[in-house]
Amino acid sequence: MVAASVTNTVFGFLRFAVMLAVRHGSPHGGGGRRAAAGLWVGQGLIGVVLLWSPPDLAERIRTGDVVTDLLRPIDPVWQLLAADLGRAGYAACTRFAIPVVAGDEPLAVTLALPGVTVESTQADGRRITYALDGTASAGDLVSRLAEVAALRDISVLEPAIEDVVARLYTRPPS
Repeated sequence: MVAASVTNTVFGFLRFAVMLAVRHGSPHGGGGRRAAAGLWVGQGLIGVVLLWSPPDLAERIRTGDVVTDLLRPIDPVWQLLAADLGRAGYAACTRFAIPVVAGDEPLAVTLALPGVTVESTQADGRRITYALDGTASAGDLVSRLAEVAALRDISVLEPAIEDVVARLYTRPPS
């Protein structure tokens, strides 16, 4: 199951990158956070739903094991349902939860904005501090963040005036 979880997560990031590329070229854009959530839930449900698995009942009929199933006091349909619910429950814990948690924060994908670096992350990735090196503006950063995620609060931390003055006087003339 580890391989399945890793595969679901890797292909989820690939699908997410394609979705971002398509949305970036679209004139309508629309609902980035909701689209990402739908993508990750769909990616996680692949293992839970499992539509392409061979039917177990057909294999039991082919081998003749269905005869012993019919002699048991429980109906074979309920047996198959119980086995499938157990498999789906286990898949929900491994193949659903891991990709959805891994892709929960769309900011896990790099912003692809030169001059912006992540300075710190707090509160389970919900509070991220970015640093600008002067080549990108704060407006560029905010517009890129608005494309990728839903923004609830923006705080601008300015350096102390003493640091700004010291940098002005220690900078070599250009």
